[in-house]
Amino acid sequence: MKKRKSLSEKEFIILSLLVKTGEIFACDLIIKAKKQQTTGTAYTTLYRMEAKGYVSSRCIDDDPKIRGVRNRLYKIAD
Repeated sequence: MKKRKSLSEKEFIILSLLVKTGEIFACDLIIKAKKQQTTGTAYTTLYRMEAKGYVSSRCIDDDPKIRGVRNRLYKIAD
């Protein structure tokens, strides 16, 4: 029997919001979570969920002159 992957509470909150909103910026996701997650925790959870294949993201800033973190839209993975 295959072991089911379980979601943490933080992953569940993020997936629930993504189901409701579709694509969303991480900063907007944090606002909609009504501070149930700190900024650092939300980004860490999103990166972990992307590595697990639960969510996908795409960069919307393609300007090579921009330094630092690019704006990313997150959605439930296909």
